[in-house]
Amino acid sequence: MSTVEVFESFVPVTIDLDASTCYGSCFEFMGIEYCAAGVYEIEGSCDSIFMLNLEILPQDEISIFEQICAGEVIVIHGVEYNSATQTQYSIEEDDCEILIDLTVDVYDYDINLAGDFFIS
Repeated sequence: MSTVEVFESFVPVTIDLDASTCYGSCFEFMGIEYCAAGVYEIEGSCDSIFMLNLEILPQDEISIFEQICAGEVIVIHGVEYNSATQTQYSIEEDDCEILIDLTVDVYDYDINLAGDFFIS
């Protein structure tokens, strides 16, 4: 009697994945969070390997400079400003955080009786 041994061999399929996530966020794939840019080799099922190329998007920063006259009010992102201010806050757009640097300057205008005016 003869015995026959059968060996199955296969070459795993490599699947390339390009992904990106916001600055300060992680990307989840197959239950694992990836928080740094790079290329990751991830074993899938017995016949697949994933090559994850992860890009971390840079954090957007916007500077807003506004000038108003004394007594005026300006509304920026739903917040009223009526005095000189310098602040930093963030908003979310397309699931990514945008850092806002806001400067509001207030100008007083003085008019004298000779018709000249001065900005103070």
